[in-house]
Amino acid sequence: MNALLMKTIFAVQDLYVRPYISLALSVLESSKDDAAVSVAEAIRDTFYRRPSDREQIHIDAIERHRALLEASQEELEILDFGAHSATPDGTVVHRTLSDVTVTSSKPRRWGLLLFYLIQRLVPDRCLEFGTCVGISTLYQSVSLSMNGSGTIVTMEGAPSLSAVAQKGFEAFDNGNITVVVGRFSDLLTPVIAEYQPFDLVFIDGHHERSATIDYFEKILPSVSRNAVVIFDDIHWSKGMKDAWKTIVRHRRVKYSVDLYQLGIVIVS
Repeated sequence: MNALLMKTIFAVQDLYVRPYISLALSVLESSKDDAAVSVAEAIRDTFYRRPSDREQIHIDAIERHRALLEASQEELEILDFGAHSATPDGTVVHRTLSDVTVTSSKPRRWGLLLFYLIQRLVPDRCLEFGTCVGISTLYQSVSLSMNGSGTIVTMEGAPSLSAVAQKGFEAFDNGNITVVVGRFSDLLTPVIAEYQPFDLVFIDGHHERSATIDYFEKILPSVSRNAVVIFDDIHWSKGMKDAWKTIVRHRRVKYSVDLYQLGIVIVS
């Protein structure tokens, strides 16, 4: 898909999400809960505040890196275990690096939300499902570096995408990213055992109802009190809508925020 077209779509989505933002801020700010107020502040930072000069330096560096990836016509052989896979063992597809970056990486606005969530919450350990080419990981990694502490473990099913992401991580040299490659269902138990507890989790992969609910339930014993869990594409399909409805009713969910593109829950 053409990069200009995708950016136009993202701009339209940005306008569409505004009523969701107002509702989210109203709920969170009236709660008087420290974690909820921190999430509200991150949302305000993302949509209503200009980045500081220091923040802008880091944001520009990530976006320059994104632009280089978007310009690349390198063809990748991608092993896909997600919702588009035809078999449990994955489906091999061929796509250009440009196409993957344009269509599958989170746009700047949502990268900023991850960035500011980490600035406000100051997590010690983050977990990401779905590295892709590493843009969202970099937003989190840079924010952790600015905090002066914290690490992120990011999981990716496709070795070719992981290799692309790793090159970018080495260029930024933040030293706080651990990349784990393989199918999420195979990785999650050993990753939890080695790296828990997690203070912030971003689930951006395998967009299916049962998989999303299963990942959420499996990470719950390994998250800290007042941990924040972020879900991508909660309105992407009927299955994802159903998954989100199930998750927000979970007994451990204190607060939930529907930002249309992303859903955020704070767990007890």
